[in-house]
Amino acid sequence: MIAGNKQNRFLSMDIEDGQFDFNSAQNVDAPMYYHQLTSSELKRNKTMLNNSVLSPMQIDLLSQGCVV
Repeated sequence: MIAGNKQNRFLSMDIEDGQFDFNSAQNVDAPMYYHQLTSSELKRNKTMLNNSVLSPMQIDLLSQGCVV
């Protein structure tokens, strides 16, 4: 998950020796499952949610259990 609900929200990339290979990054048209998964994780992890790039409205929606 990258930046809010934009086109580049989900990326696929290789990991080499525990490091992201940003040269391999590609946008992924993710199914709803991934939106549900990330929304659930953000709701569960308040620190990650509050330090995200999401807008206050999106943070409020996620805190209420909505899928964003």
